Amino acid sequence: MKLTGLVPLYRDLKNKKEMYSSFDYKTGGICFEVFFDIYETPFKLIFVVREQNYRLSIDVLQGFIINPILSKDELRALAKVLGLTYDPNNPFSPPKFFSHFNQSIPEFSPYKVPKEQVYRFHQSDIEKADRIYYKTKIEWNKLPNSKGNATPENLFKTRVLYPELYQVCKRNNISIVYTAELKERKDYKKDFKNI
Repeated sequence: MKLTGLVPLYRDLKNKKEMYSSFDYKTGGICFEVFFDIYETPFKLIFVVREQNYRLSIDVLQGFIINPILSKDELRALAKVLGLTYDPNNPFSPPKFFSHFNQSIPEFSPYKVPKEQVYRFHQSDIEKADRIYYKTKIEWNKLPNSKGNATPENLFKTRVLYPELYQVCKRNNISIVYTAELKERKDYKKDFKNI
């Protein structure tokens, strides 16, 4: 299924050199916060309902194609969030849901999404999700006889939590050490001043 509504949003994001957009989508009395991330392929479309601790992540393939068929667990969870009960005369259809969503996609708004909000969309994808504060960095290329590398998981977490550091860490093979303790938190700007 092609989500044509994502095409102008994607173009706006590229023109403004942004990597993601966040917007609300309302249906059936429920407000989804939707996050469209174009940094990596496949793109990601993530639906969140905060009050119900609900999250649905959809891959957006080349041509803005999605698979509108959900697994049984995903289908049950979405129906529950929407407050639907089984009706054999009017069964719930994910393709209809995505079709309605497609017609509701807004144009890009230059609102800057706070990193705490981005974190919420990706929380279940992040390693050690309770550790979100910068503690220190490991510069793998500067360690003697080091064969270590910044892991993809660490770089992903950095892209979500500290997007301003992501390219620097990726380019220079730097890992960020995270902590759950605010008292251990350092000022990362001093650590990255000369990089």
